[in-house]
Amino acid sequence: MVKKMTFYHIVTAGLKIILVMYLSLSLSSCSQKTEANLTIISCIDQDGEILTGTAEVRINGVLHEIDCSAVNTISYKIAGDRIPLQFSGGEMPGYVLISPSETLPIGESGLEVELGFRSTANMIEIVINTCLDDNELPVDDVLKFTVDDKTYNINCPDGKRIFVEKDQSESDRGIEYAVAGEGFRYSGDGSISFREDQKQYYLTLMVESVANLSINNAPDAYTVALKNENENRTLFFEGQDYFEGLPTGRYLLEIEAEGFETLSETIELVRGDNAITFVSAPVIATGIINFDIIPETANVSVTSIATGEEFPVQSNDQSLALPVGDYSWTADADDYKSESGQIELRRGESNLNITLQPIEVMGELVVAVRPANANISVRNTSNNQIIQPGTNELLQLTPGVYEYDIELAGFNSRTGTVEIRPGSASSITATLSEVSILSFIDDMQQARSITDASRLLRSKPAQAPGLSAENRLRYHNELYRLAVILYEGGDIRDAVNVFEYLVSEDNANFQARLALGNHLVRSASNLNELTEAREFIRPMFGSMRFNYPPNDRQRVELTARYFYALSYYEQIRLTTDTDRMGVVARQAISQLRDVHARFSEVDNLSSDLQNYKNDTLNLIQVVEADILFGIN
Repeated sequence: MVKKMTFYHIVTAGLKIILVMYLSLSLSSCSQKTEANLTIISCIDQDGEILTGTAEVRINGVLHEIDCSAVNTISYKIAGDRIPLQFSGGEMPGYVLISPSETLPIGESGLEVELGFRSTANMIEIVINTCLDDNELPVDDVLKFTVDDKTYNINCPDGKRIFVEKDQSESDRGIEYAVAGEGFRYSGDGSISFREDQKQYYLTLMVESVANLSINNAPDAYTVALKNENENRTLFFEGQDYFEGLPTGRYLLEIEAEGFETLSETIELVRGDNAITFVSAPVIATGIINFDIIPETANVSVTSIATGEEFPVQSNDQSLALPVGDYSWTADADDYKSESGQIELRRGESNLNITLQPIEVMGELVVAVRPANANISVRNTSNNQIIQPGTNELLQLTPGVYEYDIELAGFNSRTGTVEIRPGSASSITATLSEVSILSFIDDMQQARSITDASRLLRSKPAQAPGLSAENRLRYHNELYRLAVILYEGGDIRDAVNVFEYLVSEDNANFQARLALGNHLVRSASNLNELTEAREFIRPMFGSMRFNYPPNDRQRVELTARYFYALSYYEQIRLTTDTDRMGVVARQAISQLRDVHARFSEVDNLSSDLQNYKNDTLNLIQVVEADILFGIN
């Protein structure tokens, strides 16, 4: 029975070459043979063209001359039924053998093969004639030579001939290659260059012997020093037990490990693997602790964490020499807080600074204040720490001077200082008196600063049921004045609270209503808040008129209309829909023109109304410019 197999070998190196190898295996059912025939039926090039002429091919190490224009039969020995056939060194003038590959792992009673060749017209032959070591002596070893992503085994005594494809795009070409071998390191530059017309390049592989070193039985933490006697160079390693790629030769080896004597010996590293075993006697390493203790009378004790042995410290300037390791320490003294900690003692000297903190004796503060809902603030003048105790409380405080402030709306406030002494009790005792609303009005009239206004508003009394209309008006007017001081001073929240209080107490209080309306318009953060502001302002000039005094009605209505028109200008700022921006701007123009016309109808405007009129005209010009240059 005959079995036929076809192989296609494709090589891509700037050229597309199809190599065809045809095998025809004749299997015989006869008994085991010791010799078989190899039939070479033809020779073809990379394009599948039949070649004629004479070729030389080395098969299983034997050189054979092949007549490519005829069928050639070669006998070869076999072991059992199979033996690998190795093809090498095949060539004919202008060609190099490419198939079969170096080893054809098939060999039976009969084999037919077609030899494939490639033209060497665009190739350069690298001839590796010898390998030399760092002493320029021949290397009797096998090295691996890698070029163009292909690795060749170089038997150094025999040398090697390797064909490499040239790059047709360049007149000169550089070839990068790599060399490796067990126990060797390449010492050349790893590249060659050649001329366009060059056919051969002779190369000698220069390698140097390298050694690997293993350290057995090494301790957990150690350092290694390797001094090369040939190069007078020292290498340092930490915690490493395997070293590779070291130059061969004599070394001074030193290994230091905590708790062991230093190992020092001279070793000879030969090519390949070397090993040494760490053998060293353990030693007890010591260190010194220097103490700096405050106060000097403190009792200090040091204890070994490993053994539990305790070492008392006799004086502040004492030093202890102890085995290296981890220690805990404690320190205590009368009238001082005890301290403890740990120290890691290593070879050499370590400093332990211990400063104990005095135990602070606290003092007592008894707080007894009426009414029970009064607000109390106690401040430590040394660190500005503020405490807010209850009206009936016992406090433990650091000795020092404290300031206190007692307040309650509708009551006269109390301030003062109290000294807290160690181990003694001090007290804050006070009963606040109610504030007379009439005297409070007098106090408000004197207020000029935001501090005064804020202080008075915190103690604002409630309106007495029998308060006359005249005094109620005085009270409301002074509250309004304090709120304006706060608003202009930046305390917006408290000022608005007063405005809202006044509006709720007196629906016709036009000053507070106008101030609150102005704030609502200018502080609106969205369209809903702006709409609420308009609804608050609109009744002040619409059909739901308040019963304002005749002398103030015109000023109130014009001011309200100004704030109302201003809300439409603010709407431009809050509008995010660009398609509606033009509509909103035209609404603002209409409202601003209307209120400006109303201002113009009045002679002898007050200064505040004249300012509003001027502002209205400025806003009209701004919006008209925006419409002209950007808003559709």
